[in-house]
Amino acid sequence: TQASWFGTGPHENYADSSEAALVGRFESSVADLVVEYAVPQESGHRAELRELSLPELDLVLRAERVAGELPGFSLRAHDAHEVTAAAHPHELPASSATHLYLDVQQQGLGSASCGPDVRPEYQLRPRLAEWKVTFSLN
Repeated sequence: TQASWFGTGPHENYADSSEAALVGRFESSVADLVVEYAVPQESGHRAELRELSLPELDLVLRAERVAGELPGFSLRAHDAHEVTAAAHPHELPASSATHLYLDVQQQGLGSASCGPDVRPEYQLRPRLAEWKVTFSLN
């Protein structure tokens, strides 16, 4: 139910919404990492992860730069399939696990479905990426 990390935060941040993100150490409940939008969707990404600690599991994840970049993470009570299938937050099933997603890059915000599309410089493009992640038990 709790997480602490060294990376960007304290709020979610994406390629085109990271200007206010700070690099530092942060703590949050897993529930508070995700923004409850009117329509469930990708949410809660924090970029440039260096360390993530899940104290109830005695688990620590450490990320290292290999090709000049660090992964981002999302930690949430529902997996991507459950989020995609729900049209409203009340349609999400009871959580049965906590899901950790590590990403090398995220598309900017927007989809043109109900507003402007993502600006070209923030669109996700195929590319090679590399970083190292170590999981350890305390």
